[in-house]
Amino acid sequence: MKIITRYTLVCLVIMTAAIATGGCKNKNSQASGTAQKDVRVFPVEVTRALYEDVQHTLEAVGSFYPEDEVKVAAEVEGIIQKLHVDEGAVVKKGDPLLDIDDEKFRLEVEESEAMLTEALRKLENSRATLNRMTKLYKEGVIGQQNYDDAKTQTLLIEANVENIKARLNRYKKSLKDTRVMAPIDGVVSARMISVGEYVKAGTELFKIVDSNPLKLVFTLPETNAGEIKIGQGVQVQSRAFPDKSFNGTIYFINPKVDLQTRTIEIKAWVDNPEYLLKPGFYVNVKALLEKRTSLVLPESSVLVREGKTMVMSVVNDMIQYKQVSAGVRFDGKVEILEGITPEDMVVLSGRSEISEGTRVEVISRTS
Repeated sequence: MKIITRYTLVCLVIMTAAIATGGCKNKNSQASGTAQKDVRVFPVEVTRALYEDVQHTLEAVGSFYPEDEVKVAAEVEGIIQKLHVDEGAVVKKGDPLLDIDDEKFRLEVEESEAMLTEALRKLENSRATLNRMTKLYKEGVIGQQNYDDAKTQTLLIEANVENIKARLNRYKKSLKDTRVMAPIDGVVSARMISVGEYVKAGTELFKIVDSNPLKLVFTLPETNAGEIKIGQGVQVQSRAFPDKSFNGTIYFINPKVDLQTRTIEIKAWVDNPEYLLKPGFYVNVKALLEKRTSLVLPESSVLVREGKTMVMSVVNDMIQYKQVSAGVRFDGKVEILEGITPEDMVVLSGRSEISEGTRVEVISRTS
């Protein structure tokens, strides 16, 4: 019994030692795993801020007005024979708008041309007679009265010729005016007559709006007066064409400030070659100021935490938040006014899993 008891004790000691050894190994393994989790390294992509010329703008709202709007009236009376255009038509200066019955004026031209031909024939004969009378008068064959009569007759015929020529020119103009032409480039905004209608001289026929370029009128606060100059550009967007922008140039800055609104009125010409923009449109305006050179970062690298704008910078393989002052945002980029330098490495990706103090490994650099 003693032998069995000793043997049993020996086995128990060996088993206890084995269990203890195994337990230590497990604890060491767990501790090692925990340490590895504590020092996990996250891969990140980084970039550096670059200097770029940044376009600064001032935003406003404005309205369009036509450069010119004219009323086209009849120059002669008659019946409207044909319409060449209708409302909405785009016309060029000199394009036909309508025809008035020209038969009356055509007959007057033909009659005056015939009268002129006859008067010129009489004038030729009278001048020939005057030449003969002048020669006979100098030779003493005829007296002063006969010479004066021949000269007076020639002068009367010459005056009659001039009168007929003037009348013929008026009739020709009236004949030409039976075709009414566009006086300016533009769009027909109104038609007031119809085919078959009788009109008198002075009757209003059409309204034409010259809308290329269009006059843009907008205002800016007086505090921006020093930033706006004649010749600067503007970019315009309309809700009618949200994916399209239109360009223009400032040509007028009102020298007076509106005392009620404390704003300055500004006018610009905006190109409208396709006549897409219309007078009266309410549009968003960006006045293009002088460009300035600034540091720029991709927009994806700039974030807002607790109301503060900041970036994640990599310093000694660890994440460090840096608060920055952001300026203009454009084309997926952000102007950085202060807070970083071109030497700072700023995180582009991996931000969802990292924070201040996280250990990281730079796997990609862009600039």
